[in-house]
Amino acid sequence: MMDYEAHHYRKFDGSSNFKDLKVATYIGKDSYRVEGSLSLKSLKDLGLVSPEGEIRMGVYRADYFGNKDDQVIWSSWIVPEATEPDFHIPSSLGILRLE
Repeated sequence: MMDYEAHHYRKFDGSSNFKDLKVATYIGKDSYRVEGSLSLKSLKDLGLVSPEGEIRMGVYRADYFGNKDDQVIWSSWIVPEATEPDFHIPSSLGILRLE
């Protein structure tokens, strides 16, 4: 799990820390599940929620296999406009509507 603030292009601040981030995991025989939650207040305090109740965000997954760092399958909930995996670009972000 990575928790960081980022600005275009590839300017990362790892000191970002969601104090109220909660994460739960489950590993089954042929599956796994990851659940997470943040308070709406913390998102609003950071100015991440639009007046319409929307957040522009990215959700990504890396499935590693083998012993090498390059043996990974990357997945995103949005298919970015890129020929190579690069989830640090605007086209990999989607709109999450809070209701």
